[in-house]
Amino acid sequence: MSNTSSLESSLNSHNCSENCNAVALNTNSSCPALSVEEMRTIRALNDAIPIHMTTVFSLALVTGLPGSVLALVTFSRMTLRPTTLYMCMLAVSDFLYLSITSPLMYKASERHFTYNGMLLLIAFGRIFQCFSHWTLVLICLERFVSVRFPFKKSEIYTIKNSVLSSCLALVLSTAPFVMVIINMFNESLQLHKIETLVFNLDYIIVPGCLIVILTSVTAFFLRRGLRRRNQITSDASRGSSNTETELTRMMFLTVICFIVFVFPFGGFLIVESTMTRWSLNRFCPLAGTIYSFFVKATNSYSFLNHAVNVYIYLACSRGFRKLSLRLVCCRQRLRGDSSSA
Repeated sequence: MSNTSSLESSLNSHNCSENCNAVALNTNSSCPALSVEEMRTIRALNDAIPIHMTTVFSLALVTGLPGSVLALVTFSRMTLRPTTLYMCMLAVSDFLYLSITSPLMYKASERHFTYNGMLLLIAFGRIFQCFSHWTLVLICLERFVSVRFPFKKSEIYTIKNSVLSSCLALVLSTAPFVMVIINMFNESLQLHKIETLVFNLDYIIVPGCLIVILTSVTAFFLRRGLRRRNQITSDASRGSSNTETELTRMMFLTVICFIVFVFPFGGFLIVESTMTRWSLNRFCPLAGTIYSFFVKATNSYSFLNHAVNVYIYLACSRGFRKLSLRLVCCRQRLRGDSSSA
């Protein structure tokens, strides 16, 4: 199950069949013979893998696509500031990733794409998946500056600097895609291990570490300076202070969801990249099947990370909640007037 590249692992996870469990198929000669009950368990787990992934992805798709559109439209109506700009970028990246991944999950790509075409489609989707993670890094960094240096934030974070940082995050997110292109047209270079390393670094290791560090430091300085900031904040600026508090609360909950939904799958990716095919094939069939099920289950839960953000905004921000409800109600009224006319 150790892959020649991270994209091949993604392709296997998106197209599970009864033969997708490479660990279970590579039986170890030292393992005892399978009992009838163990064979039934293996067959049941292999049958459950595609059903589980499709069900979870469908939930993420149904809730994530309209949620991303609602978040994008609502933030576009709010006062433009660095955090709202980043959250717009986050909504766009979540929408594009779910849209690109849907043909792979529902196997529509098998009829229209070659194997290399499917790898390119997965790699293209990974751009926006990584961009979502790097955008969360930018949100955490902006919140840290807002908490630690509240009077210098307006000088450091301008709209121009926010756009430039978003462009830089997008460039960083294309690194795995570039490695796929290089490997596809220059197979003689044998850069599959480097490709896997680049993907793991860009997908989970670097952004995950930065998110955890920035969130922890922000929480420390927020708790330390909250009482002092309340003392020096005038009544005229209470509204902006409440807005900053809501944005910080939204950041904390978004990070918690990121850790819950993404870190388990990222951990499996790191483990698999450090293990050889021989060591993975030492699993006995039942253990290998269970291992494969958990890998693909955690992969499916990572889809939910791209669907929950808008609901965090609705729960944490009173301004976002009021504006989004107003937009939805206005559209319903317009539809009712047009139908009555």
